Amino acid sequence: MDRLPYFNDPGQFVAGRSSATCELTLGMDSLPEQAPTIEEAGSQSIDLPRIGLEMMRTKTLQTMSEADRTAWYRARLGPYLNQINASARQHRLPSSLVGAIVLNELADIDVADLAQDALMIDGSIGYAQIQVATAIKNHLVSLDGDQKRIADLAQVKYDAQFVDPALPKVIKSLDAHLQETEWELTFHRLRVPQYAIEAAAREIERLIRHMTKSRANVWQRLLGFSLASFDDIRAGEDLYLYINGKTDSERACNLARLCAAAYNSPEIIDAQLEESITPGSPGFKYAKGVPHGDNAWEVVRDLYALQPTPNALQLYSGWVGRVMANGDVTRYSQTAVPPEEYVPHLEGTLLMTGLVRITVTARAFSNKSLINNFLADLYECPEEEISGDMIPSGPVTLRIFSESMCRLLDGYSASTRGVYEDVLMQVAEGGTIDWSDYTSLPANLMLAEGAGTVSIQLDGAAIAARIDEVRTANPSADIDDAIDIRVCWYLDASEQRGENCQFGIESEVEQFRLRINK
Repeated sequence: MDRLPYFNDPGQFVAGRSSATCELTLGMDSLPEQAPTIEEAGSQSIDLPRIGLEMMRTKTLQTMSEADRTAWYRARLGPYLNQINASARQHRLPSSLVGAIVLNELADIDVADLAQDALMIDGSIGYAQIQVATAIKNHLVSLDGDQKRIADLAQVKYDAQFVDPALPKVIKSLDAHLQETEWELTFHRLRVPQYAIEAAAREIERLIRHMTKSRANVWQRLLGFSLASFDDIRAGEDLYLYINGKTDSERACNLARLCAAAYNSPEIIDAQLEESITPGSPGFKYAKGVPHGDNAWEVVRDLYALQPTPNALQLYSGWVGRVMANGDVTRYSQTAVPPEEYVPHLEGTLLMTGLVRITVTARAFSNKSLINNFLADLYECPEEEISGDMIPSGPVTLRIFSESMCRLLDGYSASTRGVYEDVLMQVAEGGTIDWSDYTSLPANLMLAEGAGTVSIQLDGAAIAARIDEVRTANPSADIDDAIDIRVCWYLDASEQRGENCQFGIESEVEQFRLRINK
C-alpha cells in the first residue's frame, strides 16, 4: 500500500496511485448508440438479445485497407464499447486488451463456427469464442442467483416428465436436468455480446493470474512478463509495467500477444521448452495459440493508431525493476521548446507541466540475478562461494524519496539543509539501514513505500506555485526549478543479519529529475 507518512496535506502536491483505466473509443469522437451493459440490463429488467456471427478470416482482415479494417472494428464492437470498458475496469485490464481479444476471435470465424453458434452444437460460441464447458468450469458468465435459477428451471423440467403425455417416456434424473439447464443457460449467454465480452475479460484475468505463478516458463519469459501478483494491479494500464516494450503501444501489443496465445492454447503458460513455442521447430506444439497471439499483436497496433494514448516514458529498466512516468511530462530537446528558449545543458531533462504519475515496480528476479548484481559485491567474494543461507529471502520494498520536495515543504529552513549529505546518501547508497524507526527520517523525505508496485502523482502547477511562494518568503534561498525523484529497492535481510535491517539492492538516485516547465 502506498504510504505518505509526513504530508499534512499530501493532496496539495502528491496523490496516491490513480485507478483510472483508459477507455476504448476506436477513435470515434462520439460513440454510436450503446447497447445496455449487463449491469444496466439487470437494473432495468432488459432481456439482452443474442447476436449471430459473421464469416471472417484472419487473412482477409489483414489484407483489408486501414480504412476498411477500422470500419470492421467499429461495426463489430461499436455498440458494445460501454460493456468493454466496464468489464475492463471490473477486472483491472486495459480496455484495448479486452477489445483486441474479442476482435481477434471474430476475425477467425469459419463455417463450423457458424454452425456451432446457430445450431446449438457444442464448440466455441459467440463473440468471445469460448466453449460452454470452459465457461461453466471457470464461471465466466455466471451471475448472482444463477444457482437458484437453474435449480428452479431444472425442477420444472423434471416434474413435467410425469404430467405431460407428449414428453418422451424415458425419465431423466434431476441431476441430468440440472446439467442440461446450466449448459443451455451458458450457451445462450455466450451468444449475447455483452456476456461474451464479460466472459472474455474474466478469462483473461484468470489466465494472467495463472501466469504470475509461472513467470519462469518460456512463453512468459519470451515477452518479459514479470508480474508476481495480480493484487499489484490497480488499473489495467499497470500491466504494461510488467511486459517488454519501449512504449505503451509496444507493451500493449506484447500483452495482447501474450494473452491471446494463452486464450487459445491455455497450456502454453506451462510450456517448458523453447522449441514448443517456436514455429518451424520439430517440437512446436501451439499451432493455434501462437498465431492468434501474433494476430492480436496486429489488432492492438491498429487500435492504438485509432486513438491517442497517454504519454509514457520509461525512466529506468533494470534487473530489479522499472520506473515509468505518465502524464504531462516530456524530455527536454530542441523540438520541445521554442528555439530562442533552448538551453543545451538541459538536453534530456524531464519537463513537467501538469500532473505526472511516477510508477515503480519490482521484478521477480532469480537468486542468480541477485547474486550477480548485488550479493557478490556486498560479500566481496566470488559468486560460487555464496551459499543459500547468505541469500535474503524476504520481500522487496520500494521507496520513493525527494530531497527537493522535503526542503520545499519545509520552507528551506536550516533543519533540512543537509538532508542529502546527512541522510539520503546513507539511505540510497549505504547498503543497509535499520527501517524500524521511521522517525529517524526527515519529515517529507519519503514520498511513498510499498511492495510490488508503488505510484505517486505529482502536481507540477502546484509545485511551481509553492516554489514561487518559498522564494518570495526566503529570497536568499537557492531554490532551483527542479524536483528530484529518487527510487530505491530494498530486500529484507533480517534473517541473515539477525537484526531488523534491509539491503539496499539497487537505487536510481541521479536520473529522475522532473524540471518544472513554467
